[in-house]
Amino acid sequence: MKTTLRRYRLVDRDGCDLGPLVSKRVDWCVGSLIERGEARYRVLAVVDAEPQDDLTAYLVVTGPLEQQSAGSGPEAPTEMPPRRAG
Repeated sequence: MKTTLRRYRLVDRDGCDLGPLVSKRVDWCVGSLIERGEARYRVLAVVDAEPQDDLTAYLVVTGPLEQQSAGSGPEAPTEMPPRRAG
């Protein structure tokens, strides 16, 4: 079965182009997280592209967001204590 890849364009809330995104995902919505390499972005809006744009949609995003490991929160330490030799 063939997977269809879709082309999106990431832009920030000021309209600055943050580059392309190619994804098989079609259900991007407000609040979705996008991971590109080390950077993470949160979708603020999905704007339909014009036919001449050759894109599926523009994704208006905020970010890049700081990485946090699963389960970590503001109270999580920013560095690990030294390990004991043993």
